[in-house]
Order: sequence, then structure tokens, then C-alpha cells
Amino acid sequence: MPIIVISRGTFSGGEALAAAVAKRLAYRCVSREDVVAVAQAYGVPAEEISAAIDKRPSLLNRMVADQTVYLVFMRAALCERARGDQLVYHGHLGQLLLPGITHVLSVRVVADREYRIRAIERDHQLGPDEARAYLERVDTERRDWTRFLFGVDWNDPLLYDLVLNMSRMTLETACTLVTDAAHRPEFQPTTASRQALEELTRRSWAEVRSRIGIGPPSQTS
Repeated sequence: MPIIVISRGTFSGGEALAAAVAKRLAYRCVSREDVVAVAQAYGVPAEEISAAIDKRPSLLNRMVADQTVYLVFMRAALCERARGDQLVYHGHLGQLLLPGITHVLSVRVVADREYRIRAIERDHQLGPDEARAYLERVDTERRDWTRFLFGVDWNDPLLYDLVLNMSRMTLETACTLVTDAAHRPEFQPTTASRQALEELTRRSWAEVRSRIGIGPPSQTS
């Protein structure tokens, strides 16, 4: 079965979908925040990783180097979680952290602006104007971050295997679409794709070790 990566737009319903898919498939459900939290086990401040991978630096300074190594750390940690395949990861463009792995099923969850604003108002107890400003700020930061680190437009549908509009379907329908796709032959792991994941894991930890002296879990006391 494939690794399922759900790219969740801010307040688009991606977290709920990830939980539903993981429950139906009996998969592990891992968030971007879970992977960032792994940093604490290595003595790396999780808040620094979170900040570095969320915002494009305004100037070419040492933050550029920090972002690069933290991105590699995120990739290495996610690769560790992805071993064994039965994983639903929800975060921002997780499939770009797993390049060349053909048994990744990439899903983008979107929703119309008013749907998202209502969700922000409800969860953050903000007024309509504050919710709109919050949504615009976060979307701008993520768009700039994606262009800076990966050179892509996060709205490009070609980055994804499925794009689901939660404004037009129920959570049950979206869950069924994802789980049905997960059983399709083109997304199943192969010997070559599993080898590619192992090689990506090895290369990522090697780079992290060379730059900040941190090795994979099996080599960490």
C-alpha cells in the first residue's frame, strides 16, 4: 500500500481527512507537527525548525543555510516514519520531501475562501475581518516558502495525484476517494520504489550528520 501524503491548505479540512483515511486503512497518522517534534529528541529546538520551514527569509543571510539543513532534517525524519509504508502524513507539500518515491499518493485538500474563513472564525474565535487577514497572511507565507525552497507554485495541480474540494463533498466522500485510490495498482510500492526510499533516507541522514552532527535513531544514544 502507498504512503499517503495530504497537503492541507489552512483550514481546508485536511487534518480531519487524514485522520479518517488513517482510521479506515489502519494506517499511522503523522502530522507535520509530529515530525517537527522529533527534533526535540535530538536536542534541536523544534521552534527553530518550524520557523525556518514556514517562512521565506527576507534577506540572503544565515537563515538560508539554516532552512536548508532543517529541510533535510525534516526529510530524514519523515523518511524514517515512512518506512513500512502504512502512513498518512498531513502537512504542507509533504510529497516534495519524498522526491522520486513512486508509491507516494499525493492529495491536495482545498476549500473555498468562505469555508476556510468560517473555520478560522470558529477555531480561533476571530471576527470576519481578522479571519480574512489571518488567511491571507498564512497563504502568502506558504506560497513564498514553497517557491523559495522548491521552486514550484503550491497551487499547481500537477503536483498532486488528487485534488479534493471539501466545499463540495462530505468527509466520508473524500475519505472514500482517497482510500479507493490507495488500492490502485499505480500507487503500490515496488522493489525499486522501496529501494529509492531507503537511499533517500540514507542520503538525508548523511547530510544532516555532516552538517549538524546528528545521525539516525539507530545511531543516537
